Amino acid sequence: MCVKQWLHILSTKHVVPLAYANQHGAGQWTRTQGRVFANDYENMLVVHSATQPARINQTKHRMNGHHL
Repeated sequence: MCVKQWLHILSTKHVVPLAYANQHGAGQWTRTQGRVFANDYENMLVVHSATQPARINQTKHRMNGHHL
């Protein structure tokens, strides 16, 4: 499989999600600090894109007040 084909099926996700960081003080960081955090390779995982629909459904479920 060539690199272009892999780019369509791989994605990156944060170990500590950006929304979680914002809820716990990151909203007070400078723009530069936020960018450094968002682009920190040690806080990222490469995942298969097919896993994303399940994650989106879990997030919607939590936003409606339900805990998994």
